[in-house]
Amino acid sequence: MRPGSLRILLDEHFDEGLVLVLQGLGHQATHVGLSDELKGSSDPRLAEVAATYDVFVTMDLHRQLPEWLAVNRALMGETKL
Repeated sequence: MRPGSLRILLDEHFDEGLVLVLQGLGHQATHVGLSDELKGSSDPRLAEVAATYDVFVTMDLHRQLPEWLAVNRALMGETKL
């Protein structure tokens, strides 16, 4: 990856074409719906994978629950809830 690029995970609710846009900007983008490994994953599995990315983009409101906020804080480098 080039300096300044991000590893971005997009949930299945985003248009798959966004992957190409992000890749065109120099980022490594993965779409859950296009990934054989991630398609249909349970929330705990997706949280585990999302924690390995720089950014996880979702439109699911239930992902504002404490376990998802913990993933978001970990992605931002925070260690306390």
